[in-house]
Amino acid sequence: MKTKTIVIVALLLKSFLVDAQQVKIKRADKDFEKFAYVDAIKTYEKVAEKGYKSVELFQ
Repeated sequence: MKTKTIVIVALLLKSFLVDAQQVKIKRADKDFEKFAYVDAIKTYEKVAEKGYKSVELFQ
């Protein structure tokens, strides 16, 4: 029972972390669209440093 609880909590935390990274990427995308390239790059780099990897991020 305790193992199931730990697994469920771990999966929930992982999903929240992925959602948080997506929010940061959307904010960086908006900065990029407003030609705020320096701010967008900083946000993209922070997301990449935390381990989030995607093709779109590195383009």
